[in-house]
Amino acid sequence: MAGFKGHGTTLTYSVVDAGAYTGSILYVRDIEAPTLTYDAISTLHNGTAGAIDTFIPGVGNPGECSFTVIFQDNEVAELYSSKGILKDWRLTLPDNSYYDFEGFISSIGATVPMNEVVECNITITVSGQITLTQPGS
Repeated sequence: MAGFKGHGTTLTYSVVDAGAYTGSILYVRDIEAPTLTYDAISTLHNGTAGAIDTFIPGVGNPGECSFTVIFQDNEVAELYSSKGILKDWRLTLPDNSYYDFEGFISSIGATVPMNEVVECNITITVSGQITLTQPGS
């Protein structure tokens, strides 16, 4: 079977290097996994053939992980209290593959529509390596 739905994806966290993921984010709706990007460093010089730019890879940036949760008092209060604190995070997909990364909540706020569920929008700034583990590996 090619592909799968995101329903069933989980996001958990723990104190850095604690070993076990003790916190679980409930009522998660949409999640954007971290996107690793690398700077492109130009190596163009006056002798470059055809005057076409060439590049070498530069420093990597692990990016951010953003997600939306349905507003629940206790959960949102806990997330607010941990903003700016480095934690270990695990994003587990329905096929049991998962991303592990360190990061801190760098943005948190609510969307309050008049006739829809209140949501909290959260961004984690990733710090360091991102590890993707596939099922069975």
